[in-house]
Amino acid sequence: MALLVGLGLLVALSVPLWVALRRSNELFVMRVRRGRPELVRGRVPQALFDDLSDVFSGTRLDAELRVVVEAGRPRVLLSGAHGSIAQRVRNVVGRFRTAEIRAGRRAPNRAARRRVSR
Repeated sequence: MALLVGLGLLVALSVPLWVALRRSNELFVMRVRRGRPELVRGRVPQALFDDLSDVFSGTRLDAELRVVVEAGRPRVLLSGAHGSIAQRVRNVVGRFRTAEIRAGRRAPNRAARRRVSR
């Protein structure tokens, strides 16, 4: 019984650590709903946001885009899209350096935005 409690406690304490480590190299997360991108977390320069909006415009795509730092450069992790759209996203993000992305605008406060829209 004590072993199970100890294992449960270990798992409960390791989950937040795993989440923190996973997000430590994350630049931003963007959700695309019906072809309309929304910044969820992180920072994005307006030019990059506009270029990504152009890539997704005219599509009815639902996807999630994570951009992380790998070997000092931005790397795209895209779920829900493949083929030419994925390549276009990689091309657009690849034009920006890590420092440029980190200097971009912050994701809006989602809770405040929900209160305003009601």
